Amino acid sequence: MAWNCINCEAANDYSRTSCEVCGYERYFSVSEVNELLQTQQDSPDEFKKIQTNFKRASTDNKKLRQEKKDLIKKMQDLQHFYDTHATHTQEMEDEVIQYQKMNLKLKIWLAIGAIVLLFFVLAKVSISISF
Repeated sequence: MAWNCINCEAANDYSRTSCEVCGYERYFSVSEVNELLQTQQDSPDEFKKIQTNFKRASTDNKKLRQEKKDLIKKMQDLQHFYDTHATHTQEMEDEVIQYQKMNLKLKIWLAIGAIVLLFFVLAKVSISISF
């Protein structure tokens, strides 16, 4: 939809508020002014909704900032604890790795032992069947 400029009579796009040719401000008809006034009367409710949403978002933002500060503080405390106990922690991690290796060796030896035991049991059964 287009509107005509009252200064130069050029046709302009409906969404523009000034003339593309001469820059003259758009003349609004009485019905358009009434529509604008009606939307302004409806807007206080919308403004209240927007204001409420803004307050809610601001509150959430404050909470998130406080949580961020708390998490940063916890991270600093943990880093300080780790720095003071790093050698002990590393020793404990090394011991865990050694225990895991020993556990793996034990599993392997138990599996080999079970296979040998099974072999001897089967061999005895076959020997006793032969006699």
